[in-house]
Amino acid sequence: MSTLAPEQPPSEPAASNSQPVVRSAMRQRKAQKRRKRATVIQGVLSAVFVLALILLGFIGWNSALKITGGRVSEVTDPAAPNFIAKVEPTNVELVAVTAPDGSLVTMFFLLSDPAGKSKGPEAASNTVVAMSSGLILWEFEDAPPDSAGNIYASGGIDALSLRLGADSSFGSTSTSEVPSTVIDELAAAAGPITLELPDNVLGPDETGATVVKYPAGALVLQPDQVTEFLGFRGTDEQELTRSLRLEQLWTKLFAVLGATESPTKSSIVLPASASTGLKSFGDLLGQMSSAQISFTNLPTKEVVLNTSPPVMLNQIDELAIPGWVGEFVPFPVSAYPGQRATVSMLNGTTDKRLSNLVAPKVVAGGGQISLAGNAGSFDMTTSKVEYTEIGSKSAAEAIAQQLGLPATLGADPNSNVDVTVTMGQDLLP
Repeated sequence: MSTLAPEQPPSEPAASNSQPVVRSAMRQRKAQKRRKRATVIQGVLSAVFVLALILLGFIGWNSALKITGGRVSEVTDPAAPNFIAKVEPTNVELVAVTAPDGSLVTMFFLLSDPAGKSKGPEAASNTVVAMSSGLILWEFEDAPPDSAGNIYASGGIDALSLRLGADSSFGSTSTSEVPSTVIDELAAAAGPITLELPDNVLGPDETGATVVKYPAGALVLQPDQVTEFLGFRGTDEQELTRSLRLEQLWTKLFAVLGATESPTKSSIVLPASASTGLKSFGDLLGQMSSAQISFTNLPTKEVVLNTSPPVMLNQIDELAIPGWVGEFVPFPVSAYPGQRATVSMLNGTTDKRLSNLVAPKVVAGGGQISLAGNAGSFDMTTSKVEYTEIGSKSAAEAIAQQLGLPATLGADPNSNVDVTVTMGQDLLP
């Protein structure tokens, strides 16, 4: 009798062995779809990013144009409406004459208008503003009042330039430090110099007693006495009187350079460390001898300190300086950020004289003329002074007061200046 083998259970269907493969394939297809979608999204985002870059570049370009005074549709014809150009500032060189020990002997401003840009080619000139090291510069930020000599001794030419600019309401465009030995060479070339002093110049003797250092009348200075005379501060001597006697001496020294046979201006050479931006003192004085030289003085006033005995100090007159700057520094720059409001002056008439007539008043009102040109039309009857931000309102009002006009809020929020002065026929003389 045969024995039957036990019945085997039925085998699993073939499909059950293929399920992992199917699930894997499905996952691959889904992953492919996700990658495809991601690729599409990435492409879209890339396109948007590129477009954004283009848009930002366009916005940045327009901002740069506004910052530099340019226009998208630039007007290049100076006689056409809407022409606007940058204004080059008046060259103001602060020259400090230093003693061998590094102290300040004296100083002067050289105001240069070589092209006669402010008043026409026939007026091309250099103006010298002689100042003494004893001029008192008033407090600035945390710094107390002090003499120009002490400020230079503690902070150098940069500190002196800043403090002078704070009191005079305009900055220097460049500075130079000139050793007194250079002045000695210039004095030697000039020979004995005769001055006419209107008053006695007093000073202490070896014992401290006050004596006449330089008597009134004709005074003959030998070359080796020139530097001492430039740096001497007379007892109770007013800054104006001191500046006038310094002016006489500088006039005689600069006259040496006007002599065509004199080699002085090319032979006097500064040490490399003694000048900022000048290869030789002859470069500076050669520039001065190439055009008409005139002299003027900063408006100053006396201040009495209530000490015993009282001390008389001389400082820049803050009430007189605005008009002085408007006359002698037609296009000033700020000595520090925000000192002067930047101004755009637009002529709304066909009279080209108008800008020259109005500019000194704008400067006297505390403006720094950065842009100038033409308004949108030349038939404007009424002038206007506009500001675009509330922070510029007081500056606009000061300028408007000089012109006899009101100051109003402007319509252009993207203006790149603090104040816009649009000149009409009502400002014509």
